[in-house]
Amino acid sequence: MLQKRVLLVEDSSTIRKIISYYPIGLGINVIEANDCIEAIEKIYSEKPDLVLLDIKIPKLSQILKHSIFL
Repeated sequence: MLQKRVLLVEDSSTIRKIISYYPIGLGINVIEANDCIEAIEKIYSEKPDLVLLDIKIPKLSQILKHSIFL
């Protein structure tokens, strides 16, 4: 069975460490991104099964402002 991958997008390294503790304990591979630009790059390169996103992360408002979904 393939190992599941979660992309954790959080600008605080302390919060990333706390949030990633549980999935790592379950054998889930946690991929980290510091901002939305890095997250987009990792979504394309790593193909995670799930993305956990801090909605108040810097640069998110600029990305959403130019999003085709708005």
